[in-house]
Amino acid sequence: MKSARTLIGLPVILECKPLGYICQATPDERLDHLERIYFSSGTGARMIERDQVDAIGEVAMLVHAPGKRAQLPESFWPRRAISTDGARLGAITDALIDEGFERYILPEDREVLRSLREEVKPLVNLVTLSVDSPTHYVGAAHRHDPVQEHVIGPDESSYGFDPCEMEAGCWSLCLSVHAVVTPECRFELSVEEVEA
Repeated sequence: MKSARTLIGLPVILECKPLGYICQATPDERLDHLERIYFSSGTGARMIERDQVDAIGEVAMLVHAPGKRAQLPESFWPRRAISTDGARLGAITDALIDEGFERYILPEDREVLRSLREEVKPLVNLVTLSVDSPTHYVGAAHRHDPVQEHVIGPDESSYGFDPCEMEAGCWSLCLSVHAVVTPECRFELSVEEVEA
């Protein structure tokens, strides 16, 4: 799997000759396959369809067609992340592309491997909590744990947060959605005052 954003800058190669450099990659609706790849050439922007790509490697993308002239569209990123009830959750800023699955796995083996991939999925959701006091940044928790509890106090705080006094005023709690790889991701946030 590759990140769509890491493709930017890779050379596009046709029959051992460089055509240009990737400047934009547009994924499909599910955000796991590429639909189009745009690259800059000496004569302007060109577009390659997904089925014209032979391989996407670490250092180059190999194609079997020169692509066609194209107007570079508005950047795909960022995209709004919307919940099923229509609430705005944040922004989608990248996608993991799995081009090899459809290309290299026999059709009769795909269902079995899809279910196995779901069971052993290496990716998990990542929602980061960051906290600001009325006067300064207190810290953030980059954790993959589905249930988390954090403590902030004058003498001791959870890892990622600075110990600080509980000042009166407006505190800011921010949830940053870095990765949602499950069909559904819900959160519940509660803040409690605890006597020491």
